[in-house]
Amino acid sequence: MEERFWYLLTHYLSHESSLEENEELKDLISSEPRYKQLFEQHGGLWNDIVKNKHQVQFDKDKIKAKVLSNVSLQKAQEVKSSSFNLWKYAAIITLLIACGVVFYVSLKSENQVMTSPFISKTTGANQRALVTLQDGTEVWLQENSSLTYSEELIREGERRVQLVGEAFFQVTENKEFPFIVKTGTVSTKVLGTSFNVRAFPEDNVEVTVETGKVQVSNQLTGVALEPDEQAVINRLTNNIQKQKIEAGHVTLWKNPELIFNRVSLKEAFFMLSRYYNVKINIEDVNDLSCPVRAKYRNESLETVLEGLQLIFDFEYQLIDDKQIKITGSGCQTKAIGI
Repeated sequence: MEERFWYLLTHYLSHESSLEENEELKDLISSEPRYKQLFEQHGGLWNDIVKNKHQVQFDKDKIKAKVLSNVSLQKAQEVKSSSFNLWKYAAIITLLIACGVVFYVSLKSENQVMTSPFISKTTGANQRALVTLQDGTEVWLQENSSLTYSEELIREGERRVQLVGEAFFQVTENKEFPFIVKTGTVSTKVLGTSFNVRAFPEDNVEVTVETGKVQVSNQLTGVALEPDEQAVINRLTNNIQKQKIEAGHVTLWKNPELIFNRVSLKEAFFMLSRYYNVKINIEDVNDLSCPVRAKYRNESLETVLEGLQLIFDFEYQLIDDKQIKITGSGCQTKAIGI
């Protein structure tokens, strides 16, 4: 547990923690008074730097001595761990502070609940939300997604938000302060444009551009995207694949209407998967090339599938709430209008 606390603390102070890690750190601080004390020691040092960052030069030796003094005090109090090197994390904190990294937190002493100058917006199952940021940027949140950002939005020369799940961004242009979306190790950087980011934990990361230009990068490489281009980042290999795609089909989930404008049956299934946030597995279907014209508004997925079944020869099976299997021969005609 000791190792985990220091891991969570260093990630939190260095802007690398996830929402789940922040909650875990908060629980540790709430349950153990000594963790609260350690947090206050290092958080207090952080706050000193924040308050004086424009007035003083960083003295790395003094900072290092103060941090290591805290660590020595903790060791004297018989802080033990069988599997972790306390000095390793002390060195990380020292390096971050010496480089002038700014990250500050406050602690409510009356109930030991950790708070921060950050706002989190979260959607549950079958929920979507429109979030307007301080600069006028609009963010459409897909269901089961979370967006976290600073109350001031502009920090350290940029506008940075953290996303878990899926969101469509209509970014207000500001060439002085670039807009950055963080999803794990992937960063999406823009000045002013519209794009979609899909980053659910179990899937690869997808960034799709509707208008403007976007720069997508991770620890290994980066690519530039223009309208109707998509970057797919493999979470296991960090490989980035760039491809052409119809951006409107990816981003239609944020619209109240689902419109098939003579798209192929295959593309219609893809659009359904995006609109309803489900996985559609097509198995042994002979022909998916026939065109589909249809319009639906506020209809359930089952209603849409049953409507398409009146025209096309396929069967669907609900595997679970988020997965559907499609079987059958597919198209019966070369021109369909609904």
